[in-house]
Amino acid sequence: MTPLEETKIRFEIAEKALIVLTLVIAIGASAYKGYKLLSAKSEEAQKKAEAIEELTKSYTQSIKEINDEIRATDLQMAQAPWKGSYDWDKYAFIREAKAKDRALILERLGAQIVDLKRAEK
Repeated sequence: MTPLEETKIRFEIAEKALIVLTLVIAIGASAYKGYKLLSAKSEEAQKKAEAIEELTKSYTQSIKEINDEIRATDLQMAQAPWKGSYDWDKYAFIREAKAKDRALILERLGAQIVDLKRAEK
């Protein structure tokens, strides 16, 4: 083998080694980027789950407070002199408004959770 052929073979080996090294680095970089992407998506999903939980807690607390107010209004209605009196009608109106508020809160909670679930997909 001539020195020129030996040099040519060494350059081919070096070239193939560089190609292999480049591929290994590219695969490693791709794997790292994939890991970062999956980590970010996992964190995002966790934050959305926490947001849904916090949203549910706040709505649950609001509904509980409205239910307590409705019970208090029911007690006041029971103490009113008779059905159809001014006090009874006033409390019935208040109770009806609070019941509507409770229904509206439940509807909003459902709509917001559905929107958050759609945004996840």
